[in-house]
Amino acid sequence: MTTSNPQGEPPYDGPAGKTQSRYAIYNCRCGNRFALEVFTSIDVSERADLVQTLIDGNLNRGACNACGAEVAVETQCVLHDPVKRRLILFIPDKDRHLELEARADLLKSLAADPSGGLPSYVVGFEVAFGPNGIRDSLEKGPVQASSPDLEKREKEVEEQRVKLDSDLQELEAGQGRLLESEAALEHKAAEMVGLEKELQRQAQELEIRKKEVEEFAHQLDMKQSSFRIEETVMQGSGRFAKETGGKAADHQWFPGDSAQDSPNLQESVEQALPDFDEPEETPTGERGGGKIPVSDDDVVEEASIVSEEAIVEERSIEEKVPAFSPPPSHPAPDVEPVAEAVPHAVKEPAKRKPGKVDDEVLAALALPGRRLARLAGDDVDLFALTVEVSLLDSVKKSSVRFRVHMIEDPNGYPWVVMSAAVRPPGREIHLFNWLLDYQVRTHRRILGRLGEKCRAHITLVSSSMDRNVTFMTRNRIEGNVKSIASDLEQFFLEHAAVPSPSAVDEGSIIPRLLDELRKPFPFHSKYVEQHVSLSGTIKALDDLVMWSSPENVRKLVRIYSFPLEGIASIKRRVLTRAVEAGLDLPGDLPADAVSMGFADDDTALVSHSLRAFLGAVRSDHDLSDGEVGDNWTRLVEAAARRDVPLDLEVAEVAVDYVRAVGGDVSFGAEVALLDATDVADLDREVLLRWLYRLSRRAEAAVELLRREDSEAFPFVTDAVKLMGPDDLLHVVPCILAGSDDEGEGFFMSSLKSDRRELRLASALALGKLGLRSAVVPLINVLCEHQEPDWKIEAEILSRFGMAAIRTVEQFLRNPRGCEDRLVFLAAALALTRCNKQVKDLADERDPVLASLAKQAVAMKPRVKSEIEGLLAGETDDPLLLFVRAMDARLSGD
Repeated sequence: MTTSNPQGEPPYDGPAGKTQSRYAIYNCRCGNRFALEVFTSIDVSERADLVQTLIDGNLNRGACNACGAEVAVETQCVLHDPVKRRLILFIPDKDRHLELEARADLLKSLAADPSGGLPSYVVGFEVAFGPNGIRDSLEKGPVQASSPDLEKREKEVEEQRVKLDSDLQELEAGQGRLLESEAALEHKAAEMVGLEKELQRQAQELEIRKKEVEEFAHQLDMKQSSFRIEETVMQGSGRFAKETGGKAADHQWFPGDSAQDSPNLQESVEQALPDFDEPEETPTGERGGGKIPVSDDDVVEEASIVSEEAIVEERSIEEKVPAFSPPPSHPAPDVEPVAEAVPHAVKEPAKRKPGKVDDEVLAALALPGRRLARLAGDDVDLFALTVEVSLLDSVKKSSVRFRVHMIEDPNGYPWVVMSAAVRPPGREIHLFNWLLDYQVRTHRRILGRLGEKCRAHITLVSSSMDRNVTFMTRNRIEGNVKSIASDLEQFFLEHAAVPSPSAVDEGSIIPRLLDELRKPFPFHSKYVEQHVSLSGTIKALDDLVMWSSPENVRKLVRIYSFPLEGIASIKRRVLTRAVEAGLDLPGDLPADAVSMGFADDDTALVSHSLRAFLGAVRSDHDLSDGEVGDNWTRLVEAAARRDVPLDLEVAEVAVDYVRAVGGDVSFGAEVALLDATDVADLDREVLLRWLYRLSRRAEAAVELLRREDSEAFPFVTDAVKLMGPDDLLHVVPCILAGSDDEGEGFFMSSLKSDRRELRLASALALGKLGLRSAVVPLINVLCEHQEPDWKIEAEILSRFGMAAIRTVEQFLRNPRGCEDRLVFLAAALALTRCNKQVKDLADERDPVLASLAKQAVAMKPRVKSEIEGLLAGETDDPLLLFVRAMDARLSGD
């Protein structure tokens, strides 16, 4: 008895009517926990066997895998028959009191069906309690509802659906409000953490100030004691007091006739008080006076800058800046003027707090350059004006990369460029640049600080000059600073008369620097790790040769901020892998390898590389035959230049690869010996080595198979995986002729090979053997591969006949998106000995199976034509030609 089908409604195809199951974790009385498959819905057309199991009360039953006790999970289940148009909600007897909840849950899942349309028999689903109830319901047939009742029921369902949608929207709105509240709480918590850190910082500052006061008091006591001692000494020596006018002479500490005539005094004061003899220059040099020529003595003094105590804060600074007042026409220098000389001491320089925005900073930022570079103790202080507010708001999560470059302007004058790349989280990078002139003393001192102390603070000030934030560079400042300083020193020694430019043309300098930085730069942080393979190591060797030229080394150091020791480190790591693998070293790299201790000399290096590369080609590697042949050619040529003899084992492998790339093979008498040798005369060990020869590999494999050497069979199959189509035509028939378990296992495993010729050759061999166990793997590869491979595999499967028809039937019931290919396969089977069986499938009650079988019967003429075209038609496709030749060989033709 079937239900009516109002208005030709199609059967329900939603998820609630499909066969579904889940796994429930069951806790047995013995204490063991195990998973039990529980069906929540059953599609009768797919799993008719489960219906009787449900009626018998045996659904969702299992046994404990520890004690063997039988267990059952009684739960609700949906029974769907799309043919008879019935949807029954099964409820266990123990859950009768939960009927309304069960109905509501099912209606809710139906309401969430994305397909939208629901047939009337689904909306008015039936309910059955317990196994007896489901049996009675199936025997009696569906309850016929009158049209008014049905319409009323549909209206009620629609109202319930609308109410559920409204409740769902309210729930989502409540979740949104909850998320907003959580975010607000997190923000408050972050503010509290910030306040706590600020209090800790202030407490630390108070502690530092306290120590400074104590130290100042101690120094004051010491000075008072010193004055009392000196007064006593001067009173006890009337002649000394008379000659010095009652004062201690400065030249007690600095030899010379007077303080004004003593160059040591002046130089010492300049070292102790930075920028004393000249006002602070802007990065562009526009305000810079006091430029001095470069000399050897001056460079030595600048390299020994000491006696400034750094005040370094390991945090980001954000504070209000005092109101800005216009700068005076002649800004004050960095430090206070030198006071009158104090006996036995020189006045200490004023201490600067890194990142401190003072009048000097504001004055510099008001100039067109809007940047300032100066010293703060042992640190370099960099200031810049920015209009990007996000840089001031996300300091704690921003990343800062600091680099030092050198580039010439259009007139050939060298400039040092300090660049700071600041990147807020999730935003683009903002680049700030400061230009230094090496002929300006302050700029030389800044470069010296970077080369010695390796620390910089970058302070960004808002365009309104009311906010600022300080970043401390997290990366180690590159070791190229000293190299750049050395190059600049040499340049100005050779061009002593070159004056500093009166103005800086940043519009030509910075764009040229950016253009250079945009060019490919190979030596990134992951460079060596990304070139671990042999092919990658060869690429790395080529990069090393190209970037080892003097011009490119200068570019690495000057433009890319790459230190010389970094190049040496990368070179050592790449050469280590190359020498271990026996790769030929191009350019001057052999000399580098010898100097680094990889070999005693060039001859020893070549000898080692020959043996090492022999081991490399016999193991897993990613080199193509052409790359292997090129490397063998270069190694053999290097051996000939240095009179390094080749042993027979190396020649056995090298000669074939050299021939493959068209190289010269007249590198020894071993070649003629190898070519004239009959494989039948070789012992087992030599044959195993010959499996890696290109020209004699197939001969060696066939000879080992002929000898039925089971221990050598794994080595033969490994060599077969490397063989080309011509060699496979000789070896695969020999493996098939043995037809033992090892051969069948090799063919089965080769179905998963990425090499098309090997995969299809194995499929043909399995077709000849007619193994039932090969049907499912062959159907799986048929569903995965491209055309024409899968059509050839379908023709091979058709040769299995009755051994394949039942398996194909199961795949047709659940095609998993491969309907077209499975229909082609069924048509190919119908063209052989299974025509009747395919026609019988077209009469099956399963609608999917019947539909696909009917399509297969109708497609027989077209499939026949396509198969004949693949196996006998005119073609120049190498793959099809190989398949035809292999099929003929396996058939004994």
